Amino acid sequence: MALAPLLDGGQGAKKEEEEKAKEQGEREGVKEDDMDEEEKEAIRGNEKEERLREEEDKDEDEEEEEEDLLEIAGARGKWTSRAILLCAAVTFVVPLQAMSYQVLGGTPQHWCQPAALAAADWTPQQVYALVVPENLTEGDKGCLMYDYNYTLAASLDFEEAMANTTRLHTGARTITTCTSRYFNASHSTTVTEWDLVCERRALYSTTFSVSHILRVFSCLMQGLVIDAFGRSRCALVCAALFVSCSMAASFAASLQVYLALRGLVAVFEHFLYVACFVLTLELCTPKQRSLAGNLFAVPYALGYMFLPGLALLVKDWRNLQLALSLPGLALISYYWLLPESPRWLATQGRLKEAQKVLCKAALVNGNPAPPRTRLMTALAAIHAKTKEEARSSGRQESDVGSSKDCINLTIKMVQKLWLGCCEVGRSVRALVSTARLAIVTAIVFYIWFTASSTYYGISLYSVNLSTNQYLYLFLGGLLELPAYVLLWPLVSRFGRKKTNAGLYLTCGLSLTSLLLLQGLAPQGPVWVLVAFSLF
Repeated sequence: MALAPLLDGGQGAKKEEEEKAKEQGEREGVKEDDMDEEEKEAIRGNEKEERLREEEDKDEDEEEEEEDLLEIAGARGKWTSRAILLCAAVTFVVPLQAMSYQVLGGTPQHWCQPAALAAADWTPQQVYALVVPENLTEGDKGCLMYDYNYTLAASLDFEEAMANTTRLHTGARTITTCTSRYFNASHSTTVTEWDLVCERRALYSTTFSVSHILRVFSCLMQGLVIDAFGRSRCALVCAALFVSCSMAASFAASLQVYLALRGLVAVFEHFLYVACFVLTLELCTPKQRSLAGNLFAVPYALGYMFLPGLALLVKDWRNLQLALSLPGLALISYYWLLPESPRWLATQGRLKEAQKVLCKAALVNGNPAPPRTRLMTALAAIHAKTKEEARSSGRQESDVGSSKDCINLTIKMVQKLWLGCCEVGRSVRALVSTARLAIVTAIVFYIWFTASSTYYGISLYSVNLSTNQYLYLFLGGLLELPAYVLLWPLVSRFGRKKTNAGLYLTCGLSLTSLLLLQGLAPQGPVWVLVAFSLF
């Protein structure tokens, strides 16, 4: 009986708290109803950004787990350095194909050469003197000719034909286009092989644009393929296909076959580059990734500088295309030397394989074998986290690499790619899920667009500057070396945002100066224009 008042009092206090909570909820509900749509959208945007910050915190935790994993295995030292150097070797091979557009397609001086005169063994200079109209621009001189009776001219000797040009035409002398030409060159190029001048000049640019159009589509698929089949396996297969297509291009019998093969070279080259870049980052600790990412591209500058030297030695385009393909044969060594990413193996549930890779790394680095229990626990934690993330996002896990049955393997591969496509759709929607993210995404896309267009536009600008294209290519590669080396300390000191802004401002001022110089002093020193274009 004595406890009854106390119990009643407790129940009364509980009822009062419930009523207060109810009133507060009603007030908040009224307050939310009073908000306009913009305020509600702002609140929802803040909530999404909160979730993104939570995901970033998770990523940081994941990086700590990776670093712990590498520390456990002792995977720092010769093994890691060797693997990263193997990956970086790709960047030496890439510019040999990507930047060979002009050296393979050099455009020599040319003019019309009627078949009748060629059959009569007229010299090219005699043909030029008779057929090329006067007072034409340099570009038109290779495309237009007098509309003469060249069969009659061939029956005469050169001096007689030049002295009696009125006999070679009826009525007023007219000018027409020609279909056969003489190219004043000692070696063959893709331009001379398939007559890519005058009305067919657009096909010359197509040899470059086709590669980059197909590269756009490869960008949409490369992440899915690399995640589905593994970094090392993808790098090996793409290296083999890259070398095969680039070598086959040197034997192309038609322009259409050549364009198709060059397009495939660009696709496999891009897959190969990204696979090796991702593998490089996953073989480093998070603190090492910024430095490794910058130094990864240093061999690209070396390959860029090597290209014009090789092009000077090998003139004929078919031999040059074959010579540019040969360094890629060294990438076949990936089958024996390139390890798979332990992290990717762990995410796929292939824990024993990941353990084997890390134990081998410790052995090569001269460290004792890592504790098996601790290592397997860390690997299992990564796999469990991957499964949890897949479950929370509605994805299903399918292990492509562990299946031995060909039919099941094919089914799982297709399933993996389909699920990956769905994941890409979700990722794209996430990039524009809030106003702030949409703005940042648009800025990043614009930065990549301007960087690519400026880089390739300037790299292929030597023709417009009337300078030696081989020297121009060499200087372009030479100036990329300090750019790669100095970028890391700049980012470490000033951060990515300030560094990007400063470099883009410098680039914009340099290009503006180049434009003004060409407009105000087109006959000025070429070296000044080259300096501003490459700076």
